[in-house]
Amino acid sequence: MSFLYVGAGGFIGSCIRYLFSLMFKNYSIFPFGTLLSNVSAGFFIGLIIGADMMTNAVSPKMKLFFVTGLLGGLSTFSAFSLETVSLFTAGRYMACGLNICLNLCFSILGVAIGLYITKVFLET
Repeated sequence: MSFLYVGAGGFIGSCIRYLFSLMFKNYSIFPFGTLLSNVSAGFFIGLIIGADMMTNAVSPKMKLFFVTGLLGGLSTFSAFSLETVSLFTAGRYMACGLNICLNLCFSILGVAIGLYITKVFLET
C-alpha cells in the first residue's frame, strides 16, 4: 500500500513540475522552472517535517504521500544536472555557476524557512 501513496504523490508532483517548466518555457536563458520546482519542494518539505517534529501529527502515510511522493516528484535533481551540464557545454559558465548556486542555496534556504515557519506558528 505504501507504493500507492508514493506513486500517487509522485504523479501529482511530476505534473506540477511539468507545469512549472511550461510556465517558463519562453525564458530559455535560464532554467527557472527547475529552480522553482526545487526551491518550492524544499520549502514544503521543511514545513511538513517541521510540523511533524513539533506535533507528531503527520502520519507515516501522509509523509510517504507528500514528502517522498509529491515533493520528491516535484524536485528534480536529474533535470537540474542536465541543465547545468548543458549550460556548461554551451560555454555559459556564469549561468552554469548561477544555476548551481541558486538551486543549492535556495533549496536549502527553503527547507530552513519551512522549518522556521512551523516552529514559530506551532510554538505559540
